[in-house]
Amino acid sequence: MNKLKAITKRIFKSKIKLIAITMSVIFCAATIYAAAASSYTVTVNVGAESKDILTLRTDAYAILEDANIEIGEDDIVDLSEFKSYTDCTISVYKPCTVTIFDGDVSATYTGIVDVETTLTNNGITVSADDVVDYEMSHAVVDGMEIHITRAFPVTVAADGEIYQINIAGGTVSDALDKAVVAVDD
Repeated sequence: MNKLKAITKRIFKSKIKLIAITMSVIFCAATIYAAAASSYTVTVNVGAESKDILTLRTDAYAILEDANIEIGEDDIVDLSEFKSYTDCTISVYKPCTVTIFDGDVSATYTGIVDVETTLTNNGITVSADDVVDYEMSHAVVDGMEIHITRAFPVTVAADGEIYQINIAGGTVSDALDKAVVAVDD
């Protein structure tokens, strides 16, 4: 009888150990799954380079540090597309040198982000009638040349009416189109 009790006791202890081991494995698997489910990908754009970072962090600057991205004093960090725990993007814009040709005058400036930000930061205004050879949203890069053609006033007289328009260049037909003057055959 004592032998039977001893065998039963050993079986019971073995079952307890097996249950404890099973519970530990389940707990570890659940923890690993929870951590994996919480991770997300942040795409970090620096100029033309892009790097995907798998992270659990919620602080954008900590993510940049993990990605070995150094932020300089004049850099611009755009967090408009960053949201913790969702696949998202952080963009870092570093200053570069651009040459702006404003009519016959050219000068070198510091460019950053895009053409519009570069012009604004350097105190250069353009009117709706001026022509810039890039879209305002075009990213600036080191060594870029931006050309501005300034609009000038033109007087169009047609059918007894006088139209004052501003145009940056083109043909007589372009001026008539801008003044909304129709010319028949």
